[in-house]
Amino acid sequence: MTTVTVDRVKQETEVQTSKPLIFGALAVALIAVLHPTAYDMVRIWSSSSSYHHGFLVAPLTLALIALHGGRPVARGGVVASYALAALGAAFWVLGKASGIAGVEQVGFVTLVVASVGIVFGDRTLRRWAPALGFCYFMIPVGEGLTESLQIATANIVVALLSFAQVPVSVDGFLIRTPAGAFEIAEACAGLRIFAAAGMISYVLALVSFRSWPKRIAFFAVAGVFAIAVNGVRAFLVILAAGLPGDRLDMGADHVLFSLLFYASAFFFLVALGKRFADAPPEPDTAPSAELSNKLEWREAAPFLAVVLGLAVFNAAVIERPIARAIPTSLSLLDAPGWKILPPPQNWTPSISSADRLAGATYTTRDKTVYVVLSYHTHDRRGAEIVSTENRAFDGADWRRIAGVTARFSLGNTANSPVDILAGPEHRRLAAYTLYWLGGAAYPTPWRMKAAQLRHRLTGRNPPGGTITVAASYRSEPAEALDQIERFLSDIEPVQAWFARNQP
Repeated sequence: MTTVTVDRVKQETEVQTSKPLIFGALAVALIAVLHPTAYDMVRIWSSSSSYHHGFLVAPLTLALIALHGGRPVARGGVVASYALAALGAAFWVLGKASGIAGVEQVGFVTLVVASVGIVFGDRTLRRWAPALGFCYFMIPVGEGLTESLQIATANIVVALLSFAQVPVSVDGFLIRTPAGAFEIAEACAGLRIFAAAGMISYVLALVSFRSWPKRIAFFAVAGVFAIAVNGVRAFLVILAAGLPGDRLDMGADHVLFSLLFYASAFFFLVALGKRFADAPPEPDTAPSAELSNKLEWREAAPFLAVVLGLAVFNAAVIERPIARAIPTSLSLLDAPGWKILPPPQNWTPSISSADRLAGATYTTRDKTVYVVLSYHTHDRRGAEIVSTENRAFDGADWRRIAGVTARFSLGNTANSPVDILAGPEHRRLAAYTLYWLGGAAYPTPWRMKAAQLRHRLTGRNPPGGTITVAASYRSEPAEALDQIERFLSDIEPVQAWFARNQP
């Protein structure tokens, strides 16, 4: 009898250790097959200080499962896990085809989460779902929030300076006081503290509160708190710069002050979570998985087939090799009534991945615009047409200080984003980027992405590029927008220009 009991305990230990090993093997296979996605995530974690936290997410998720998730329970099927895997696969394909990295990475992380359920079962997946939700902090997204965070920070700073009776004026993200001009740059927008507050509040909400309404409320309060903290920090930095005597150094002292200020804010956030925490839950008494629930490799085979199918479809359809000739030169747009002059010497967009570039200055009567055309033989990894690396300013002599929207006749009345740029000698430009693909024009990057998605899902990847039009203004951006609209309404159809530039 004793021998039978010992053998059963040994078998149970083998059952419980086999599942983590199989999950590890599945995760390694997933990363290996879809390695470009994983590589891009790790590259961003390494290169951007806003996303260094990505390296901590996986170990913290395991800790959350160990401390809060409880033990695995009987499998109870894997239907929900495979449904989640299908959803992840769909997101990954859509992200790949449209070139939207965030969607692609959401799909990748969803596949990782789904693999947990495929190994341990749907019941355990549901039990661990709150902890596994932390995995999504691995995704290096949030760049789209930067402008909103800059606006919020600038508004808080201006309000606090006005309350402190400090003379202040604002021009986009430039704030002027008697102490000088201060820019709420992208690095000062608060994306890092916003992400850090999100991670901290997620963990606190999970371990401190037992009801989802309280967890969601605390998570929302933490987001607002992070925005307010960053605004107050920027206000104190600007206020200190205007004090008589020794001023706060804008280099090392600024960084040290910010770190100490953020640390104090996070300490307060943790204390707030503990202050309103619920009583700890009862000890976990759920039974371990039974012997009959031991996972065999054949049960994970469909998941591996899905992952391999994604890689094959991506290589054969979405990113199939394309050899297409590059035009020897890129002709300019015809614009009746406009005189074409050489391009400006002190402004040009940053479009390093284009296969061909051409630029010119167009003038007519009292209107002048600067135009830069880009041509990509096809959209591809490292040479994307719509990318954060392709923008209307170089970041050195010119920088973006605001954004507005406008309706241009060529854009079919869509609300199109326009960059407001500040340059040397207090110059201001409004710059609008129009996208084209296979001769069709698209007024916004999202419409361009949608067009690329339709093409690449069917194995097509036509030439494309951008048409960036900029104009100067003295007092209000509307002056420049009027000049851009006049030029766009006078140019030839994009289809005719495209046909003329085919090699």
